[in-house]
Amino acid sequence: MLLEQIGLTSYPKTSGQTGLHVLVPLGPGVNFAAACALADLLGKLLATQHADIATTERRKDKRGPRVYIDTGQTGPTRAIVAPYSVRAYPGARVSTPLIWDEVSFALDPARFTIVSVPERAASIRDPMAGFFDTPVDLARAVLDLSAMMPKQRKR
Repeated sequence: MLLEQIGLTSYPKTSGQTGLHVLVPLGPGVNFAAACALADLLGKLLATQHADIATTERRKDKRGPRVYIDTGQTGPTRAIVAPYSVRAYPGARVSTPLIWDEVSFALDPARFTIVSVPERAASIRDPMAGFFDTPVDLARAVLDLSAMMPKQRKR
């Protein structure tokens, strides 16, 4: 996984609708502009490396069946749903933390509801345990990410 390759720990969770959020603790002292730039670079690299299944194209008619990597969701006017939040939609879906082994094409976010999530939470270790204690070497991650970026041709 790309984030592991650059030394960053990630925590997946359902959005409470159909999406998947990937949370990456960056630690204290990382400013908002740096976090946005990192998210944008990661999204572009993922879309480049996996162009057959992923894209940063916002328009649905242009992206086709590919997964939309929404790095624009990281912004001052954007909201992200907190883990374990109940969404105001039919079925009362819940934004549910996952372990990476649960993330697959078979993942059905609709199964995580206000009815099912309490039992799940009681029966497994919290997938987000340790989130705020995760050590981060952001400088090293950026250097590793830079080394993976496609080289620009000179004109």
